[in-house]
Amino acid sequence: MAVASLNNAISLVQEADSINSTDPARAQALYAQASAVAQQVIGGSPAVAAAGTASVQSAEVALGVETVILVALAVLAYLYTPRVFWTLWFRAHRGWRVSKK
Repeated sequence: MAVASLNNAISLVQEADSINSTDPARAQALYAQASAVAQQVIGGSPAVAAAGTASVQSAEVALGVETVILVALAVLAYLYTPRVFWTLWFRAHRGWRVSKK
């Protein structure tokens, strides 16, 4: 939203620059309008900064939680994979018999 407003202010300034020599009164009005838009953006910047800070903090917390979950899954896989593998192997080969030839 702030970027769109600033782009609008820039377009107003460019339009005012282009008509400044032919219609100075209209150009002054456009400059004033662009200044008002820029002031609105400046006034709203603390709220945007606070939202950005909150977003960064929540992303850091999410990264920490994801890291803990991945480490826990890695530990569980390390501990239980051999047991699961051998259990499945024995079930799959339960009918086999060992005989002396």
